[in-house]
Amino acid sequence: MDNITEIKGEIGRIRNHMDIDKIERIQMMKMLSEISSAIKGNEMTNHKGIVHDLHDLKSQIQTQHDNQTKYEVYFKFFGAALIIFFSGLVTALFKIFVK
Repeated sequence: MDNITEIKGEIGRIRNHMDIDKIERIQMMKMLSEISSAIKGNEMTNHKGIVHDLHDLKSQIQTQHDNQTKYEVYFKFFGAALIIFFSGLVTALFKIFVK
């Protein structure tokens, strides 16, 4: 009889352990689903997750880089034109007042 009681107790502990394990697996599956949804997106976010956001940021950075390069050329040209203009103005004023 003693062996049967020990076996029943052991079976009860095993069932308890299996129930706890099942709950933990369900929670882990929910977390994995949430992580996957955050990364890839879901139907509510129109499948736009972190990957989509990173792609958008990359394209915005590329656009800003292209604009910076374009404006850099414009500002260099504008600066050179101003230097030429002011040096001509100083030269003209110098010739007018030095006579």
